[in-house]
Amino acid sequence: MKINKCFFKKIREFFSKRIIIVCSLIITILIIISFLFLSLYGSWWRIWPKKLEAIIALNRLAVLVYNQPYCHEECYLEKTIYRSSILVNINQSNFFSKLSNIVFNENENLNWRIEIIKILSMAKLPADSNFITDINIYLRNDTGNLEIKKIFIFYFKDYLDQDNNANYFKNIYMNNLYSTTDKITTLHNLSLLDSDNNDFYLSILKNEKEMVILAETLRIIGANMSKSDLDQVVLVNSLENILRRTDASFTVRRLCVFILASFLENNQNTEVYKLFEKLVTSGEIDIFTRYLIIDIFNNYVLEKYELPVISEGDWNYYYQQQ
Repeated sequence: MKINKCFFKKIREFFSKRIIIVCSLIITILIIISFLFLSLYGSWWRIWPKKLEAIIALNRLAVLVYNQPYCHEECYLEKTIYRSSILVNINQSNFFSKLSNIVFNENENLNWRIEIIKILSMAKLPADSNFITDINIYLRNDTGNLEIKKIFIFYFKDYLDQDNNANYFKNIYMNNLYSTTDKITTLHNLSLLDSDNNDFYLSILKNEKEMVILAETLRIIGANMSKSDLDQVVLVNSLENILRRTDASFTVRRLCVFILASFLENNQNTEVYKLFEKLVTSGEIDIFTRYLIIDIFNNYVLEKYELPVISEGDWNYYYQQQ
């Protein structure tokens, strides 16, 4: 018992003599831990040297992208801060290589890869840089992700080999090993390139059987009517043939009508006027497409056509087919 009392007495004496040192040490450790925590996870992360700040920003941005793939205002502002810190250090070769590796790594999260591509597009890269070369190679790589290819084209179009990449995407479309979804994505990628694809689109209108692919092609043509140099005679004939197809979906027919309607602004284009008049009066097409044509055509003719009566049940059926 005496031994225990003596032992505890010595411990108390030890700490009583060194209490200031011990407390100072504990406080110092707590300050260091707090500093590191606030620096890495709190609001003090920007006090580090730029290289380390950029790495912290990159890690924070990754967490944000993984946890909030659909970003709103507060998240967007936070992303903007991280991007600016990353861009400051982006010309450092090791750091740039790290970003490039993320982009081309097929095992990385898709949203994370897209985010890094956006950041890299903000940097001023020389046209002959290795990264641009790697993009052109990736675009013609059969195993490359089509969504990543679309993002590359969108952000780096001016750096790319337009014609060769366009030919590659055309070959994907003509390759039966690719799915319908892949072909639609490929057509969208192709539409982003500044290359002459008019004959290719017209051939799709003539030969394609799948309605969803036809619909995507028509959307592309419609979106580029003002700057496209498509053969109007061939286009109008192709659209008329599609409208008369018994298997044409309501969506495809509607898109055909909207493209044809763009020619009505030109009073000299009598062929489209004749076609609309024939489609309205002959009863060769479904009632919904006829309704749409009359609704548009009445804005361009003196003699107005009466809109067909469509029941609520028929309209419900129409919307269910979209």
